[in-house]
Amino acid sequence: TLSLHDALPILEEVLTQEKQLRRYKEEVVATLTHDMKVPVVAELNSINFLLEGRFGELTEKQKQALNLMKTSNQELKDLIENILETFRLEQKKLELNIQKHDFNKFVLSAIDEMNPILLKSSHKITFEPEKTENLNIFFDDFQIRRIVKNLIQNAVTFSPAGSEIIIKTFIKENYLKLAVTNKGSGISKDDLEKIFNKYYSGQSKYRKTGTGLGLFLSNKIALAHNGKLEVDCSVSGYTTFILSLPI
Repeated sequence: TLSLHDALPILEEVLTQEKQLRRYKEEVVATLTHDMKVPVVAELNSINFLLEGRFGELTEKQKQALNLMKTSNQELKDLIENILETFRLEQKKLELNIQKHDFNKFVLSAIDEMNPILLKSSHKITFEPEKTENLNIFFDDFQIRRIVKNLIQNAVTFSPAGSEIIIKTFIKENYLKLAVTNKGSGISKDDLEKIFNKYYSGQSKYRKTGTGLGLFLSNKIALAHNGKLEVDCSVSGYTTFILSLPI
């Protein structure tokens, strides 16, 4: 039987090897996803050229098929970017490009980008901004757009086809808040405690099929803006994710 003194070096070596293996696996994944992104972006560009009629007129059936391909490719591109962004966060602090934006107009543009997915699932989005006038605050457009699109995608994935998704913006306690609500099966108490964890793979009813990185990244981005991301399931059958950004 080894003494504690003799066992410690062995334990340290095992832990070191485990860390090295984990790092190697993440580097391999990051390299592969980076290489995968290039052809996916190229395919998206080609599909857009076809839809714009640059190579000749298309029939309606051809346009429908290309739009379905575009939606699938966009989802794959978003998945790849989530993996790459997670790897970057492991290596260094998230760098933000902070600029002033009209938040309500920004949300409308993010919703517009999700239209192909919304049309495919027949979901309807109702946008209810509390303030109709310009609401300018400072944030990173690219990163916050990632959060908004991820929350909309989750709402689509975990609510019945054709149902309504309600998006609200409002000011409370010196925070600008974005709330995304959908009706579905809700989230269990156990899942609520783990839902923002990296690679969480429990029996969550609200975990998007894929890497399980979307909410993890969204939470990190919110914190980098000195904000927060929360989830509320207090109303039976409804789930609301709330993004808070300091004014």
